[in-house]
Amino acid sequence: YKNEYEYDSTLKISQKIPIFTKKINIQKNKIITDTIDLILSREHLSELFFNLENTNQSDIADNFNEDNYFSFINNKLRNLNISVIYSNIDEKKYMKTILNSFKALTKNIDENFFSINYVNESQLNQYSEKILNSDIYIFLGYQPYIDNFLKISNFSKNKKIHTLIFPSTDDMIVDSYNLPLTDSYTINLNRIIYDEVNYDTIYYNNQKYTYLESFKINKMKLNHYFDFDYNEFSNFGTTVNNSIWSTFLIKNSRIDLFGFMPNKGNNFFNYESLIAPPLMYDIILNDKFDFNKNNLTINNQMKISDNVNKYRLIDVFNDSIIFVSKYTPIVEKTNTQLLFENDSLLDLFSFNAPTLDINNFYEQNFIKQNITTKIIEFSDFKNYNTNWLFSLSIDEVTKYFIYILLIIMILEMIISNVKTNIKNNR
Repeated sequence: YKNEYEYDSTLKISQKIPIFTKKINIQKNKIITDTIDLILSREHLSELFFNLENTNQSDIADNFNEDNYFSFINNKLRNLNISVIYSNIDEKKYMKTILNSFKALTKNIDENFFSINYVNESQLNQYSEKILNSDIYIFLGYQPYIDNFLKISNFSKNKKIHTLIFPSTDDMIVDSYNLPLTDSYTINLNRIIYDEVNYDTIYYNNQKYTYLESFKINKMKLNHYFDFDYNEFSNFGTTVNNSIWSTFLIKNSRIDLFGFMPNKGNNFFNYESLIAPPLMYDIILNDKFDFNKNNLTINNQMKISDNVNKYRLIDVFNDSIIFVSKYTPIVEKTNTQLLFENDSLLDLFSFNAPTLDINNFYEQNFIKQNITTKIIEFSDFKNYNTNWLFSLSIDEVTKYFIYILLIIMILEMIISNVKTNIKNNR
């Protein structure tokens, strides 16, 4: 089935569309692997719901087991709006070549998915629609960032935004900067400059990025850059004690602060290097294309944020779970639920039976230890008339039962009409 949801004070299934049926023969104690290739449009708050029904009428009870169901959240990705604020036209051109390569990759998802707005810092209007609707801000220059810090921070206080801050060649005439990340938190950056012969090399404070070595035969060198004190968020440094790139997680926002310039002062973030596009893709887009992040497992906690926030999960029965954490609560039954963060709707999540190891999954001991024995209780549905038929139709046996009731009602109407006609004829 393709299920589409809507939310208006309660979560409801607005459409439940059967899209595929296939009979599979499986011998006892055997495992088979099957692949289904589906081409479907993505909608907001939608899922693919797989239902395995045992056609052996002598074992109908098996149809109620939770491991027969699997939900895959098939949400349409939300459009991503980026504003690039610059003062140096050459740095804008270089950043544009990188971001345009992403547009080619995302074209198959949606023509409008990736929108980029380039603004000269002298013409920045904090009230323009494109600036207000941006999810990501890229500042090419410390000074443009400092000059517009108050403008951006004022209207983004209650928004989840991502900010990238690079130094510009225009910043290199200044020896140090005090860069505000919040109203009360600043970073001190110091300029490092060498001649053409001498240089520093990259030290990976975060081992996650060592894969970049495969893109570069020579060492990653810097001879003109800014550094700042090492911190727990550091990704790159030139020593164990400093940082030239850190990812700060502040409230709901993320700030990537860089000490190296686009296309100047280094041999890895320029036109001649292959490193910049995959690195920027990793920073900006990688987590946006994780299609499995919304499909979770029961009896297991998953990290949903880097910060502790207040969340609420709500399902189609209007049952809700309120929690304050970085992680989901332990959910004990398979279900599809809507997640709210501080009363703002975030996304749809599914909780499925675990399938970590297919060789152990079908063994009885594994099932008893990892899957709850709870089956669907039909009394749960009695007070939810909007979702009642949709939810019951998850089980095919129940659907047939409804058909029988409808046939009986039609027969009753026919018989009643016949009796009325006979009386009238008399």
